[in-house]
Amino acid sequence: MCKIYLAVLILAIISEPFAAHGCIFRRRAKRVHIVNLLPENSQPLKLHCASGDDDLGFHDINVGEHYEWKFCPSFLGTTLFFCHFWWGPKEATFDVYDHKNTTLRKHLNVFAAKSDGIYLANDFNESSLLKHVS
Repeated sequence: MCKIYLAVLILAIISEPFAAHGCIFRRRAKRVHIVNLLPENSQPLKLHCASGDDDLGFHDINVGEHYEWKFCPSFLGTTLFFCHFWWGPKEATFDVYDHKNTTLRKHLNVFAAKSDGIYLANDFNESSLLKHVS
């Protein structure tokens, strides 16, 4: 019995990177969605996001546009994504998904950049946004 459990565990760890967005063991894919709600005619929001395994690259997000990605969290519960945001002279770097943080391990994390800071919600309802970073 122990050998079967060990074989299943090894298979889960090995297959994790190949599961893409069809997560194994009935786990749901996670989504991070970043939207630019800065004032009209603003410079684009610049963004660089990464985890320990994936570098998602640099992106320019124009006002009213968004950037998003999906992923399957690690079977070991160690998944962490962070982003570095730039808007003119302002910048901030913070975690956008952290399995160890109950606020940041939802199935959907929506971050909205506004002129007074970055807001977070776990749905697409703008009234749900709470200030996350000033």
